[in-house]
Amino acid sequence: WSRYKRSDPAPMVIDISPYAGKILFEDRSSTFRLYGRNTLYAFRADEGGNLEHLYWGKSIPPQDDLRYLSFSNVQLSFDPGPLTYFEDITAIQDLVSEQLDHENLLREWDTARKQNVGTCMFGEASGVINDVEEIAGTLQSSSLLDEEAVARARRENAAWRLMKMQELRSSRADGEEELREVSDSDGEFNIQEVPAPNYPIKSPHLGPMGSFTSPHLGPLHPSLAKAGAFGEGFLPLNAYPAAEEFGLGPQATEEAAPPVRSRRGSFTGHEDVEWEGTLPQVGRNTKLLEFADLGTGDYRPPSFCVVYEDGSTICPLTYKGHEIHKGKLPMKFARGKLPELRGGEDECNSLVVQMEDRLTGLEFDLVYTVYKDLDAMTRRVIVHNPKEKKSNGNNNKPRTPTRLDKLMSATVDFHTMSGLNLITLSGSWANERHQRVQSLVQGRFVSESLRGTSSHQHNPFCAVTATPEELFETHGDVWAFSLVYSGNFIMEAEVTETGRTRINAGINPSTFKWHLPPGDSFESPECVLVYSDSGLESMSHTFHALYKKYQIPQRWANTVPPILLNTWEAMYFDVNHAKVLELAKVAATCGVEMIVLDDGWFGEREDATSSLGDWDEDRRKFPDGLYALVQDINALGLKFGIWVEPEMVNVKSKLYRKYPTWCLNQHGRNSRCEGRNQLVLDFTREEVCQYVIAKLNALLSAS
Repeated sequence: WSRYKRSDPAPMVIDISPYAGKILFEDRSSTFRLYGRNTLYAFRADEGGNLEHLYWGKSIPPQDDLRYLSFSNVQLSFDPGPLTYFEDITAIQDLVSEQLDHENLLREWDTARKQNVGTCMFGEASGVINDVEEIAGTLQSSSLLDEEAVARARRENAAWRLMKMQELRSSRADGEEELREVSDSDGEFNIQEVPAPNYPIKSPHLGPMGSFTSPHLGPLHPSLAKAGAFGEGFLPLNAYPAAEEFGLGPQATEEAAPPVRSRRGSFTGHEDVEWEGTLPQVGRNTKLLEFADLGTGDYRPPSFCVVYEDGSTICPLTYKGHEIHKGKLPMKFARGKLPELRGGEDECNSLVVQMEDRLTGLEFDLVYTVYKDLDAMTRRVIVHNPKEKKSNGNNNKPRTPTRLDKLMSATVDFHTMSGLNLITLSGSWANERHQRVQSLVQGRFVSESLRGTSSHQHNPFCAVTATPEELFETHGDVWAFSLVYSGNFIMEAEVTETGRTRINAGINPSTFKWHLPPGDSFESPECVLVYSDSGLESMSHTFHALYKKYQIPQRWANTVPPILLNTWEAMYFDVNHAKVLELAKVAATCGVEMIVLDDGWFGEREDATSSLGDWDEDRRKFPDGLYALVQDINALGLKFGIWVEPEMVNVKSKLYRKYPTWCLNQHGRNSRCEGRNQLVLDFTREEVCQYVIAKLNALLSAS
């Protein structure tokens, strides 16, 4: 962190502009850095494979090690600690429970050793393997290891450990051996080994997940050295940290093996072990997380919820790998179904972080895109339920159906800030988007819609700022979220007892349940994240520039909308050919460029109670059809527009009388709610879609 010499008269000024739009991954600390024009968004894969959020704000040079921010993780009383893992002890339960003496343990160890070394452990492989390093290498590279071989090796390992434990206890009592001395002064571990026991060390030690370690393969990991005093050839049963249990920690090899980092691979730990060892080891409820699960120690609102076929809901995610793509990575499973932003290779870059539940095989892809010319980025999530899941044996097991009950497009955890305000936009019909400021205190605040649309009442937007209300229009830091989705949504904010705040943005989970059969995937809407260091005004300008350049269809991006006159306020339902033409003649003299024919032109529509769904012109009002009116309007040099509401139907209509089951209702119930004399058509029915498309196609083509 202190990268400048104390003798320097002034700090060095580092130009960060070349990093704009770039995505950097630092292998040593597993840190991702996403640079906007003047913004940095950073997170890392921590020692347990979780994604820990680090920073979102003004750009910081990539030379700065942002892990120092983790020192703010202070665990409170009764907070869960780090997630730990345990092994099934079925294969060794009798060794532990019977309290066997030294002679019997030696016999058990020798029997298991002969089974493992003198016979084949690796399926189709053959031959006798005697060398410790050869066994370790063979096992680590073999994909043929079966569960019985693992059980035998674990039994040998356990017998050896228990036997050596008895020896150590005896030696302590008699004072015959000198214990290992461990010192952690200055962050270093100095180990003096005790003399080796009389028994020849021929047994490798089976580590977690089927990996071998050996006293001949080099020094112990510091966490093992800290655990206590052990003789050569003995590793404590419970000394493995959680990271090593899942293959995430440093391996005890002759030379420190570099961690595996690939654009799609497995996370095997941090190279910078000494640095990592100084960071606070805390539970998930204490950390700032990039994407949060439910039920593993984090009590804040989760980013997602799943229900497996057996009813279980635990789904801890572990970092698996990542990919970096040039340009905007388009939607894969929701393409054409949801709106999305775009961007060329010279305008933005995309990151896909792959996470998985290692027990069930459920996969989550966190997709980020950061823009070069704006302080903006997008986030979305893809969930995959693979057809098969990997097992410890040779064969893959079939997957089971999974149900998604919640999926946020973005989760952001903020460091403790006092005086934090949440800004939302709310209102009512014809009175939308009033700025509301809510002081955030300990607890939860929600802005949401359950109306089937984003609604007039609430907008899928929120922003947080610690700047006072009288100043935040043009001053102070603002972090803003805009969900690109017009359905039921939720923006939720929770402040913990430590003052840290979590923001979730995504589909409203209250009415959301998505079934994922094996082989299927689900993709969330995009959420746009914007940072401003000069208040709401700058934030608004960024949103405007972003949507104008990267979301509005290119066909309309630079089109100036025409000045139009709508017939509604002039005539309401009382429209006909002559009246509309007369209005158009006057409008043409006033600079109007388009006439829009509003309600009243179709079916037998005289008021709001009838004819929605019957999208044929009323020949009483337009005896020559709409085509004749369009020709007359165009002859005046004006464009022609028309109003339709294809998703609605009146009970008093030909369509409803013919197909009453086409509207949304609960089958088997005779009760329903009508709003403004209208019902909503059920667009999940293919025949409804085909009807509406055919009607609109005929209307627009004929006119």
